[in-house]
Amino acid sequence: MGYNQNGFGKGYTNRRSNYNQDFSQNQRGTNGYQYQPQKQVKKHSGAKTGILRNGNYVGEQYVQGWNYSKAHGLRTFLSTPYGKTKKSVSKNGNEWLNVMVKVQPKQQKAFIVSGMMEIRTSRVIIEELGIIMNPKAPNGGYCGTMFQSRR
Repeated sequence: MGYNQNGFGKGYTNRRSNYNQDFSQNQRGTNGYQYQPQKQVKKHSGAKTGILRNGNYVGEQYVQGWNYSKAHGLRTFLSTPYGKTKKSVSKNGNEWLNVMVKVQPKQQKAFIVSGMMEIRTSRVIIEELGIIMNPKAPNGGYCGTMFQSRR
């Protein structure tokens, strides 16, 4: 008979079509294991830059970023120049602007902190929170904790 009594109950046949056999054989790697495609990693941060179009600072640059972490949840950051913004030059010749950064934690009250924006690269450093926003980082920018290289 065509019935297979292997725990699936009466009437179940363990027949495989040729299509399924061919497909599974084509998907085997060189070591004989089945190929499984990698799941794309979910982004946890991003940053972008733009030009202000209205208000007192039309034509000035802003940086917007977001970061998701288990400790703080989703936070958004918006850095813009403000009335006391000044340009300063560091020892190695980089030009910096002090900017106002609005931090908006999800479902909490927004607060404002101070930050420094490097004009050439558009990076914003928020030293008080230990956060850096870099819109020119690969894969859509970076907004997250600052870390130093071990050189």
